[in-house]
Amino acid sequence: MDVQADIKWIQNELNDVKDPLLIEAFKNLLTYRRTTKTTDEDRISIEQYNQELDVSISQIDKGEFYTSEEMKERISQWGKG
Repeated sequence: MDVQADIKWIQNELNDVKDPLLIEAFKNLLTYRRTTKTTDEDRISIEQYNQELDVSISQIDKGEFYTSEEMKERISQWGKG
């Protein structure tokens, strides 16, 4: 994988972009990437990820979840005291 060639290609393609919405989307993507940089220490292992999925599935199977409507109601109460 030639990262420098990819960067050059992306730069050349961006030079041709005229759509302001697409430009805004790229800005948002890059801003988000900059504000959410993670390191290897921030990441969990695949084993931990799978374990968390198993716990979540078990909770769902036991009915331990909120429906979309229930969450909308809970969210509507936020900040009301």
